[in-house]
Amino acid sequence: MAHSWVARKIFSVSGTANRRSILGIIGGSSLARYTFLLFTFAALVPVLYIAYLSYERVSQQLRDQSLEQSRQLSKSLGMELFRRVDNAATRLARVATDLQRGNDPATDYLEDFGRLTIVVPGGLPSQSKAKHWHCRH
Repeated sequence: MAHSWVARKIFSVSGTANRRSILGIIGGSSLARYTFLLFTFAALVPVLYIAYLSYERVSQQLRDQSLEQSRQLSKSLGMELFRRVDNAATRLARVATDLQRGNDPATDYLEDFGRLTIVVPGGLPSQSKAKHWHCRH
């Protein structure tokens, strides 16, 4: 019988306890209210603290992953740029070797260049002192 009275008291819509606050449900004594507030505070504070720590840790992990991904991307782009410059230097060295021997450079060395102009020592590029090759077909 007392059990049904508690249920009516808690779920009552027209009761004065529901109009005032949730603290009215647990009784009118200040000790009951103090205990309820203390319990609520003791339950919420650790949950909020753990939520904050979790948020900070996940944020830090995401920042670290983003930084590592940026480093890897920068390294791979730098290595690719270095590979291309080294390849161009190798091809130009072959062209220089062919020119020193008095041969026209082989076009397979020049496939990565749009146009190649060789300037003879002691002069600026002009029609008489420069040789031009159109390398792409």
